[in-house]
Amino acid sequence: ALTIAAKSGAAVDTCDTTKLQINGLTADVLSRMHRLVRLSRTLGWPLPDVDKALQAASAGKIRAIIDRTMPLSEAAEAHRILEANQTLGKIILDPTKD
Repeated sequence: ALTIAAKSGAAVDTCDTTKLQINGLTADVLSRMHRLVRLSRTLGWPLPDVDKALQAASAGKIRAIIDRTMPLSEAAEAHRILEANQTLGKIILDPTKD
């Protein structure tokens, strides 16, 4: 059986797993749950939407659009290009191209 409760003196809605008493979960599952909740809060998305997006990404249904690849030595130029909105996707900085 799974039980989750706040430790004495901790907020009930805490995401700090050190402040929770959790029985019935492995450390790996707990870590994944923690990352999912943090991602949901960061994006401001409901958990079911984050879960759907992660499932789609892992199934290869979502792909990043790569605009260009540049040498790592041109990182400043890459930032300038991004800030000027002169891309249609991501810029990859490749340290092997220097």
